[in-house]
Amino acid sequence: MKGTDPNWTGGAWVRPTPAPKPPRKRRSIIYSPLAWSIFIGSLLTIFVALAATAPPGTFDGPAKAKVEAPAPTTAPAPAPKVEEPEPEPAPAPKPKPAAKPRGHTVVEVVDGDTIKAIVFGKVETIRLLGIDTPETVHPSEPMECFGPNASQAARVLRGRLVMMEADPSQGDRDRYGRLLRYVFLDGRNFNRYLIAEGFAHEYTYDGPYKYQAEFKAAERQARATGKGLWSSCPAETPSAPAPSSPSAAPLQDKDCKDFATQEEAQAYFDKNGGSATNNVDRLDGNDHDGIVCESLAA
Repeated sequence: MKGTDPNWTGGAWVRPTPAPKPPRKRRSIIYSPLAWSIFIGSLLTIFVALAATAPPGTFDGPAKAKVEAPAPTTAPAPAPKVEEPEPEPAPAPKPKPAAKPRGHTVVEVVDGDTIKAIVFGKVETIRLLGIDTPETVHPSEPMECFGPNASQAARVLRGRLVMMEADPSQGDRDRYGRLLRYVFLDGRNFNRYLIAEGFAHEYTYDGPYKYQAEFKAAERQARATGKGLWSSCPAETPSAPAPSSPSAAPLQDKDCKDFATQEEAQAYFDKNGGSATNNVDRLDGNDHDGIVCESLAA
């Protein structure tokens, strides 16, 4: 051992010099337990001091949402009632204006009871219904008393716009193709005017017609007051007519409707002196052919 012991030198033991220790590493203060204790103690001291001086509730944890108690529910005051104005009633629909009667322009006056007018673009001959005026233009008869006066009275229609009215009871046309109409001038029944002023007789050709009673009353009034032909023509005055023969019966002013047949009307006409020139009760119409109430034979 001695020979091999490095510490044996010259027959004596030499205390080995200890090897120098490596320098001890100095720990950081961060890893010192004492430092940590001091640090934590300081923090606690600061926290306690702050807690003592802070307002209540500062360190109570996270702030909680403040829940407010619901306000007492009271029924809202009713809003003041505002009276709305009553709606105005809707205006009533305006009635459609009635279609105006179509007017027709008179282009010619043939005689007192016959005219010509433009009807729907065509010149038509118009025979005035319910009247008969003295003849002025008959090709085979002389001019009758007061005929020119009646024609002159009708000439007021020439060039005027007139309204016309048909009468279903009398048909649309006569056998000569003339339109049968009542004529109105400025709203007045011109047929009646001619009778009322003594320019025409009331004339019933084929049974009652719309204005028959009115026309007969107008004739009676004109006769009673002596208007027109009733005072100017002796044969038309109430006292002038006389039976045309000793055997003739008194005239009764009959119309075609008063007879059941044409033969009965013809017999009455002939018995009372009727002829082509003596139109008893005007049963012969305007053709003056001596044959009466021809519509009854149809």
